[in-house]
Amino acid sequence: MPVAIPALMEILNAIQADHREMRAIIKRLSVTTKRGASSREKLFLRLHEQLEAHATAEEEILYARLREIKSARELVLRSLEEHHVARLLLAELDALAKDDESWGAKLQVLQESVEHHMKEEETEVFRAARKSLDRDELKTRGEDFLRRRKELLSERKSARAA
Repeated sequence: MPVAIPALMEILNAIQADHREMRAIIKRLSVTTKRGASSREKLFLRLHEQLEAHATAEEEILYARLREIKSARELVLRSLEEHHVARLLLAELDALAKDDESWGAKLQVLQESVEHHMKEEETEVFRAARKSLDRDELKTRGEDFLRRRKELLSERKSARAA
């Protein structure tokens, strides 16, 4: 169940709320077993959709802006690479049978990678954003982020239903 997010929220708070939701999904997913392949499939689908929508909205709304700022550029490039690695792992997990013996190990690698990224983002990227963007821009970008994430989730749901 998505975390309720107020309409007028700074982008950093919106991202952090998403992070809490993803941590909760990963935690539930990490205790599933091969025998619970159906539960694993449903939770993984939710994680995959949430992570993909979050990462894409974040790249388009926050990273694109921070990339314009010389002092934040290297940090953004590293974050983009971390998103790339997460997408590769998601694709590999998606392709594996949910009862495959290596599925849990691969999920753990994804979990560690995503957790590292979120911690780094919540410290270094957030610090760069607060230093470089004023409060009004953070709020506007928060609204844009939430709107874009919602669009992406809707598109994925429609594609799945088709």
